[in-house]
Amino acid sequence: MKIINFHTHIFADAIAKRAISTLAEKSNKIPSYDGTAGGLIADMKKTGVDISVVQPVATKPTQCETINRWASELNGKDGLVFFGALHPDCENYREIIANIKASGLKGVKLHPDYQGFFADEKRMYPIYEEIFSNGLILLFHSGVDIGLPPPVHLTPDRAVTLARDFDGAKMVFAHLGGFMLYKETARAFGKAFENGIPSGVYIDTSMGSLYYDADEFGALLDLFTEDKLLFATDGPWGYAEREIAAQTEMIKKAAGNGYEKITEKIMHKNAEKLLGI
Repeated sequence: MKIINFHTHIFADAIAKRAISTLAEKSNKIPSYDGTAGGLIADMKKTGVDISVVQPVATKPTQCETINRWASELNGKDGLVFFGALHPDCENYREIIANIKASGLKGVKLHPDYQGFFADEKRMYPIYEEIFSNGLILLFHSGVDIGLPPPVHLTPDRAVTLARDFDGAKMVFAHLGGFMLYKETARAFGKAFENGIPSGVYIDTSMGSLYYDADEFGALLDLFTEDKLLFATDGPWGYAEREIAAQTEMIKKAAGNGYEKITEKIMHKNAEKLLGI
C-alpha cells in the first residue's frame, strides 16, 4: 500500500544537529532520525513511506527567504514534497506567499505557539486570505505543544472559528485537530457543524498513537469521516513504523468491514487529492 506522511520536519544539514538537539531537550523526546533530508529519506526507505510532506516553521521573519529557497531546491526530489515557511510578522507576506506559489511549494505551515499569535486573531485574516487566494493549503499546529508552556494558541474552539470564517478554504489542523485536546475537538466541531465538516477542512494523525487511543481516534473518524483524515507522524518526533501499524489497527477497529478502502484513503488517497498529485 502506498503511504504519504503528511507532516514531517527536516532542517538544512548545517543546522540540523543543533536544531534537533534543542527541540529534543525542550520536548524530552528522542528523534526517529537526525533531522536532515538524508535522514528522512533513509527512514522512508526503511519504513515503506513513499512521500513525505515537509512542514518548515520560521521562528523569525528573517528566516523565511532562506528556508523557502532551500525548500524549493529539494522539493519533488527523493519523495519529498514541501510546504513553505511564513512568519506572521513578515510585512512583505504577499510577496513571500507569491514566491511560495511560484516555486511549486504546496502550502504554508504556521505554528501559533512558536510564532506567538492566536490563530483567530483578526490581524491574521489578511494573511490567511492571501494564502487561500493563491490556492495554497494552510497547515496549523493545533492544540498543546509539549515543548512550550501555556497558553494554547490554537484550541478546538479557535479552529472552529477559522473553519467557519474561511468556509471552503483548504486547511489542515494537525495532531488530530488538537494535540491532547481530542475530546474537546470532537465536542467543538460536532456542535458547530451538525450538518458536516466544511469541505476544505482536514485533520492529520500526527503525534499519534502514544497520545490518543482507538476510541478517541474512532470518534474523530466518525465526525470528520474517512475523506478528511491524513496519515502523518510529525517526524522525527513520531516514529513512522510504529504509527503505520497503530493507525492501521485503529482504522480497522473503528471501521470494521470495508476498512481496507478507508485505510487507503487515510494513508494516501486523501493526501493525493489535497496535494493534487
